[in-house]
Amino acid sequence: KIHFLGTAAGNITPDFNSVSTVVETPDGIMLIDAADGCMNSIVRQGLNPKEISEILISHWHHDHFAGLPAVLSSVTDATVRLPVEGAVISSMKAAVSSFAWPLEPKPGIKWGILRQKQQIRLGELTLKTFENDHLWPHFDWEKMSINREDMPSLSFVMEYDSMRIIYSGDLGTLDDEKCFWQLLDEPADLLILEGAHLLPLTSMADKLKNKPLKRVVLNHVWRMEITDSEIEDFLSDWLNIPVAVAQEIGRAHV
Repeated sequence: KIHFLGTAAGNITPDFNSVSTVVETPDGIMLIDAADGCMNSIVRQGLNPKEISEILISHWHHDHFAGLPAVLSSVTDATVRLPVEGAVISSMKAAVSSFAWPLEPKPGIKWGILRQKQQIRLGELTLKTFENDHLWPHFDWEKMSINREDMPSLSFVMEYDSMRIIYSGDLGTLDDEKCFWQLLDEPADLLILEGAHLLPLTSMADKLKNKPLKRVVLNHVWRMEITDSEIEDFLSDWLNIPVAVAQEIGRAHV
């Protein structure tokens, strides 16, 4: 099951949290992104944080990692994989230890660097990482003295039994994004697609038209000017496949 803990674009609103997603398997739980309010959503959806064994952050924007310390105060044995330099991981480890008393690291938490072309296993679930263009167009990387490879933005492809699931992460705009679209050339049972940076809907639909997809679920949705039902109706008619906007109420999952 895939549980949507947060589906909004940007900051928390009165009705929606920022993006966090749980992949629940018989062998444990994988958490993808951990926005502010994530821990509350985990409990509200009836999930046990002690079953979280993998935590992946798709990119280093606050609306995808700000809830991480709260999550780590509740997990027992988990590997945290961050798409950042080692110095950032050291600072995160120090921050997490400050939630414990006495001030000691939690021995069950392991830390790792997340990069493109990695493969992660959780029982029968295999997840592969692929870079996208969400961060690259927005920064003067040379001036920041950071290599693109040291702080990537990532998309994920999951395979479980015969299913193939694509999780886009945040993408570049339709003009900027070049890396991600090749992932859609192979058949997928489910595409979990962010819906904020690919607007307008007509252009998004053009990119998805005739791709070998069985189902699309949108998260990271910009709801300021269009309703969920309008998004679903438009894309379903255009693509001729089931399209849904992810919800957070109760056990919202696919």
